Amino acid sequence: MLAGMRLPGPADLAEFCQGVIRTCTNDLERRRAFYSRLTNNYLTGTDGLDSARHNVLQEVIKESSADLYADGMARFGVDVDQQYGDDLLDEEEAVGEDAQRWWHNSRSGKAMAKAVEWAHVWPAAVLKVFVEPGEGEVLVRMLPNTADLGLLSPNVPEWENQEGLVQSFSMDLSSFERRVRHRPYYRELMRTALATAQPPDGRDAMPAAFRSIILAQWTPNLIGMPSGGALGQTGVELTMADPQSREPEVRLKELWVWDDAMNDYRVVTMMAESALLVDDHGNPLVPKAHPFFPVILDPLPFSAWSVPVMVGILKMQMMHESFLEWITNVLGMQFDPPLVATGVAGMLEEKLDALRSPGGDFTNPLPQGKVENFAPSMPPDAFPMLSELKQMMGRRVGRPPAMTGGGDPSRSGDQVIHKALLSAGATLNRAMAVEGAVEAVATYGARLRHRINHVPLRNPADGSEFLLNQFPEEFVIKVDAHSISPIAQEQNREKIMFLIKEGAITKEDAIRLLGIPQMDRMARKARRLGRAQAALAKQRMAIEETKAAAKMESAKK
Repeated sequence: MLAGMRLPGPADLAEFCQGVIRTCTNDLERRRAFYSRLTNNYLTGTDGLDSARHNVLQEVIKESSADLYADGMARFGVDVDQQYGDDLLDEEEAVGEDAQRWWHNSRSGKAMAKAVEWAHVWPAAVLKVFVEPGEGEVLVRMLPNTADLGLLSPNVPEWENQEGLVQSFSMDLSSFERRVRHRPYYRELMRTALATAQPPDGRDAMPAAFRSIILAQWTPNLIGMPSGGALGQTGVELTMADPQSREPEVRLKELWVWDDAMNDYRVVTMMAESALLVDDHGNPLVPKAHPFFPVILDPLPFSAWSVPVMVGILKMQMMHESFLEWITNVLGMQFDPPLVATGVAGMLEEKLDALRSPGGDFTNPLPQGKVENFAPSMPPDAFPMLSELKQMMGRRVGRPPAMTGGGDPSRSGDQVIHKALLSAGATLNRAMAVEGAVEAVATYGARLRHRINHVPLRNPADGSEFLLNQFPEEFVIKVDAHSISPIAQEQNREKIMFLIKEGAITKEDAIRLLGIPQMDRMARKARRLGRAQAALAKQRMAIEETKAAAKMESAKK
């Protein structure tokens, strides 16, 4: 429960909000530099300007991300308060299917998949839920630069209890003009915007080698545009990803602060270079909740941020790169070994150059002359050491050799799978953290759609229609059977098959739980087939009852 603050009146609101923003962003530049370095490490596999020969960091993190979240397998259910009992069972199914379609059709699942990957790299990857202007569609997108989000209480681990959050973003001049066109102080806002707007490169405080890039450009709504710093790429081969836009942009700060008088969040947008208010209104989204949701794999009990998983394997990547450099040097000396000539008369360098050329030879008048090469031998543990380093990195992120196909080759396939599942404890723990984030984002998005969506849903039992806003607002979206993680899905497969065999679940439920291709279409077919079979069974029962009644009548006669 938030015990926030009572905001001042209009006369002092700008000054008050500016103070809260300064508190939330007091370490903004330090965090941007830290995020920039982490991003560079991940994208290049080095701590410098050049890319690694083999970026094992990306391999291991992408494999771990695939274990934690598989977007195509995500299936949702709905929980409502116990007071409703089984009265809304069929409606719950319809709402869950609607949430699942929205999750995939709006590309919210794609944003979550990207957030899971970058949650390995950064202290947190943050998703924001918002309504697309004009379209009215609820969208979920990952903030391209988490360093641009500041918290009033970074020592509070629970993000839902944050009383103040500030997002720094930018907007091009034309979009800003459309946003403030009907404000009473339009001229003052535009005069300040024209005086302070500058191209993206002009506001970048990082060195040229760490110049920020923008991976996704979104419309200037509640998401805004990234304000630079974290997504820095380096190396000549990565410069094509650096946008060369020179269009001036206006820097803005969006503050979500809890207001006791409203018993809800208040949203205040200010110009970063002055104390001018651009927007000031109540929470336009879900009441008593802000739209920022972190994906954190290893949460800390004393901080809203975490130590990135990548930090624990970064030095191993550097060791891997050093070993590859040594192996490359040895192979180079084996292919082009150093030569030592003794007892050779004449121009020695020219004669050795001749020996290094195809078909090269020379004559030597001295009888004791000889030429030897000193090619070094490859250490026997050189290549196995590379494999061992990758396994060490895998174990650090929760992927021991048993999960990657390593182990005793004499074991059967079922034994290998069983052993892999037994060793997946750390991965399953992180998968549960991701599942919690998925449920939080999906619940917020579904509740927001509950408020604005007027498209009727169909009851799967009797075909009747109802509106989403007629469903109880306090519902919670849950991930069905831990379906987002392939590891958890494999663990549940035997249980699902047992329930099918015992008749404890319907064929439709089995199709959804197993997550087979074209799941929705096949589930509808199974539902239709189930109804036909039930109708046929009812007809047969009626026929049997008619026959039994006829026999009784004939017996009486």
